[in-house]
Amino acid sequence: MYNSIGPMPSIHVALTHSRKGVAKAMNKLGIKKKPRDVKLMSAATTYTLERRDTGECAFIVYVSPESVEWGAHRDVGTIAHEASHIARSYFESLGEASPSDELQAYTIGHIVSELCGAHFAWKRKKLRKAKA
Repeated sequence: MYNSIGPMPSIHVALTHSRKGVAKAMNKLGIKKKPRDVKLMSAATTYTLERRDTGECAFIVYVSPESVEWGAHRDVGTIAHEASHIARSYFESLGEASPSDELQAYTIGHIVSELCGAHFAWKRKKLRKAKA
C-alpha cells in the first residue's frame, strides 16, 4: 500500500492479484462500498472507492493472476494504464481539473514505480514456487 507523493496529499493504493485480495484490501483501506465482482476475463481493473475513516479516495488495482506468464513489457504497460486512471481520479478528488503535464507525469511515474515493485515481488514469489 502506498501513501505519499512528496508534498501532495496522500494517495492510497493497494495492488492485488485475486478476488480475496480485493476484499482484503478493501478491509485494510476501510472502504464503504463493495466494487462489482472482479471479472475473470479482465487483465486488470482499478477500483476507485471511498475510505470509511477519512472520506478520501482509495484505489485498488487488480491484475490477473495470469500475469505471472506475461512478459515484463506487458506487465509495465498494464500497470501504467491503470496508473493513468488512478492519477486522473486522484486529481479530480482534489478538485484539480487541469494538472500540469509535469505534475501528471511525476504522479503517474510514482504510482507505476510503486505498483511495479509490488507486482514484480509477487511475480518472483509465484515463479519461485512454480520451480520448487
